[in-house]
Amino acid sequence: VSTTFLILSVFSTNKTIGGMLEKTFIGYFVAFVSALAIWFVIAEMMKYKILFKEKYNEKIWGVLLWITTAYLWSTWLMQDLANITVFLPPKLTLEEILAVSAFLLVILGIILYRRGGRIQEIITEKADVGVVRSATIINLVLGTLLLIFKNWNSLPMSTTWVFLGLLAGREIALTQFSGNAKPYLKTLGLVMKDIALAAIGIIVSLLLALLARGDFSSLNELFVSVIG
Repeated sequence: VSTTFLILSVFSTNKTIGGMLEKTFIGYFVAFVSALAIWFVIAEMMKYKILFKEKYNEKIWGVLLWITTAYLWSTWLMQDLANITVFLPPKLTLEEILAVSAFLLVILGIILYRRGGRIQEIITEKADVGVVRSATIINLVLGTLLLIFKNWNSLPMSTTWVFLGLLAGREIALTQFSGNAKPYLKTLGLVMKDIALAAIGIIVSLLLALLARGDFSSLNELFVSVIG
């Protein structure tokens, strides 16, 4: 499920939720088209051995991976930290800040220890994501997209959808243009499966948020706000 919609929808008006959905879907489309174009160029450069050669210095790319991971992490926090701060008092003491940070670090440590858990399967089933160079470029592109949308307006959005759009565009580009051995229909199946599961996640999140608000009478108003 989308934590953004699951949490923030409880505190938001239907108009705001509609704006969040609109920004999220635009984010998916922009990420999809951007990834399609970027990895088409990369595939062509690899084909003609321009910059992206088959053999490369993994140590240098390893350093770049750390740098781009920090960059992506910071831009992601700009988008998703609202999911946490919405529960906190407007002003925090140093002790409270340290306590909250320690709690979050423990939870993140558990997630890292489990290597992402089941959700990691969505990533690992894609082509070459475990390669240090591929992961570095994904970090850079996704971080830049999140930064652009953060500066576009202050409305929250689902970063999950942006990531899925990037993976979908990249996967299709690699399959279509670089001679990837994975059949095109299988790639399309992976993309459609991700969209379907993410859509179910948003629906469940919104229903749970409305349940928490105890206001199912606004369901029709929310629907009109979304399609309008």
